[in-house]
Amino acid sequence: MGLDKGEGKDYVQSLLDELNSTNQGADLVPILDLTFGDAIETWMGSMALPLSALRQLPYNARWRKTVNQGEPPEPIMLRSGAQDVEHVF
Repeated sequence: MGLDKGEGKDYVQSLLDELNSTNQGADLVPILDLTFGDAIETWMGSMALPLSALRQLPYNARWRKTVNQGEPPEPIMLRSGAQDVEHVF
């Protein structure tokens, strides 16, 4: 994405502001999608789902198998030193 230090927060806020400007009074839950990896262009997008629709979905403890057909991802090493919460139990 080529962001300089400190620009990430503003970028995320702009995505959230855009969602808020188009929600037309609906009670929406924002969802941010960050894609990155080796040989993949880094990208962040956003969408929103109605809260009422999310509340109607039954919990699926095996959601990862539904979303990802392969093996679970390995822990990532973040430059900031933050832990990959996907692997903190």
